[in-house]
Amino acid sequence: FTAAWYPLNSVLPYFYRANGGYSEWDHVVFTLVAFPIFALGITVWLRVLGEKRSGAILAGLVFATSVKMSELLRFPNAAHSAAWIPWLLVGTTLCFRRRQWALGAVVCFVASYCLLTAGYPYFAYYSQFLVGLWILLLLCPATRRTVSRLPDDAWNNSLLSLGSVAAGCGTALVCCLSYLREMKLMLAATTDRQGKPVVQEKQLK
Repeated sequence: FTAAWYPLNSVLPYFYRANGGYSEWDHVVFTLVAFPIFALGITVWLRVLGEKRSGAILAGLVFATSVKMSELLRFPNAAHSAAWIPWLLVGTTLCFRRRQWALGAVVCFVASYCLLTAGYPYFAYYSQFLVGLWILLLLCPATRRTVSRLPDDAWNNSLLSLGSVAAGCGTALVCCLSYLREMKLMLAATTDRQGKPVVQEKQLK
């Protein structure tokens, strides 16, 4: 589960050169960077839905320090993957907001690209169900009034909203296809995370 294409990893070689090395402690700090990204994403998402600033900030802090998020300290790539899921919800919501569909498509692209390349494909797979359910809630006016504090005239029509979500997420997927293909080949060549090639195992049998 390498993250060779993850944008934040591109900063690490410069840090390595300036710092004269990259220690285990430095990697812990790099892992912790994911948590403010996650907290800010939750905060912005709730603000886009019309929540008060104080409540949105408090929710972001609570979610970012929850037991489940703290557990991800063991898996740096999982922590950075999870960090972009709230931003994917931000982008999706902006796509449904009136006159903000273009910004929403850009946020969807950035969040999807980072989620796909952060090196933990499980979260990229699970996020489809989360975002899909969120889209269904936004498509229905009744549930949309329940999950937001915004008036009915603050939303785009469904066709424009869905198109902008598809454009942002679809473009990110196209950009990551070669990366995902190589990851699939690597996973197909290993079993039980032991690193034993499948071909050798069949020969032994």
